[in-house]
Amino acid sequence: MAGTKDDFEFMTVKFENESFKNKLSIMVALRRFEQDENFFDFLDNVIKNHTILLKVQAIKILFESNMDRLFSYKESSDKNIAVAYNEVVDLNII
Repeated sequence: MAGTKDDFEFMTVKFENESFKNKLSIMVALRRFEQDENFFDFLDNVIKNHTILLKVQAIKILFESNMDRLFSYKESSDKNIAVAYNEVVDLNII
């Protein structure tokens, strides 16, 4: 069952102040929500501003849902984004 827009907003607002473990849980739960621009903007924010493990999780979600956004990180000059991108893409090619 998909969550509501209010649920999505609540989870993404709370995200910043949560523990690492809770952030991972929130990201898994967000897969239930409609994948609209707000959803992808949230993932972009995680990829650009959070730890490498959260970047990997966000890129995994992009791999499953939006290849255009995924490929936008292919040539990233940010070393951590490049590592996370390669981790996801290399693992899923095999």
